[in-house]
Amino acid sequence: MEKVVIDESIFLKSRFFITAKRLGTALKLSTFLLAAVVAYAAFLKRQRLLVGLVSASTLLLSLLSNGASSSALAADTVVPNTHNQVFTRGKGSEHSKALRLEGTPAYVTSAKGTAYGVLIDTVDSAGLLGTVGISAGDIILKINGHTVETAKQIDRFYEDSGSSVQVSFVHTGDTGLLLYNAPLPGRTAGKVSGHSATTAAPDASHSPVVTVAQEAAQAEALMLPIINRDRAKFGVPPVRMNASLTAFARTRSADMVKRNYFNHIDPDGVSPQTKARAAGIVNGVYENISWRKGYATIFDNAAACQQSMMEEPKNQENHRSNILDPKHMTVGVGIAVSANGVVYMTEEFSRTDP
Repeated sequence: MEKVVIDESIFLKSRFFITAKRLGTALKLSTFLLAAVVAYAAFLKRQRLLVGLVSASTLLLSLLSNGASSSALAADTVVPNTHNQVFTRGKGSEHSKALRLEGTPAYVTSAKGTAYGVLIDTVDSAGLLGTVGISAGDIILKINGHTVETAKQIDRFYEDSGSSVQVSFVHTGDTGLLLYNAPLPGRTAGKVSGHSATTAAPDASHSPVVTVAQEAAQAEALMLPIINRDRAKFGVPPVRMNASLTAFARTRSADMVKRNYFNHIDPDGVSPQTKARAAGIVNGVYENISWRKGYATIFDNAAACQQSMMEEPKNQENHRSNILDPKHMTVGVGIAVSANGVVYMTEEFSRTDP
């Protein structure tokens, strides 16, 4: 993997990194400045100042000349940059199925410019990105040279790729911004539709098929960091996933699919509390239910359910207040999918471990 160090002198303007041609111009300018500095120092006849200024200018020239012959810059010396910052763009987190991550639209700024990308909230370390060391907090900028600003764009460019995929991402370190260009395994088959697996493999014909139930279970697990992220935004402690609550939530979603209704009270007039006690959950539950359809994956629909609940009015007893209740300690998430693709999601919160 090729490692590139970015500081203010070589960061992007308007989303594009400085090319080798621009660096050549910068090198010429720096050479001129170096000559001027040396002449001025000699004029002042202050040897200590001359030594200090020459050393500083030589360092700058070294950083620039390392990348003057190539668009891929490399430098062993890093100039600290306190102006680098990462900002989210307030459009909410999305799921990338191809790269198995949760990401928020974001941008990275320095004193010299801005680069747009996707800030990784959570990532499956066993997935493709884990093989190249990409982790939460990194920012994906490009897939095969295409700038990506949402997780859906990541999936689109990955799906359109061939056998070679190049991902460009930024890691923010104490010394500045570190840019990496890393190869990933590419796709060797066409797009996969429906509920089957779309993860990349050298031989797609041997990829295991993921059933709707398996994909729903994966989406359930992925909802926990989304719930806790929403709680953290308001200073609320995280909740733990509970197996008993998850099993109960699944039965609630499955019952709504089977009997084609959407209500906390089932067609027989039985409440969630009564059903919970019958299932051995004696400490009470606080239930959220929601449904969505039309998004690319089961998880995308579930995440849209969560987002719609968080957009409910503040300071009211509703789904949002259930999610943000600091007294809740555990949660179970259950997802079921109807024959026509409607995703039903149930969240069961509790103030204890059932």
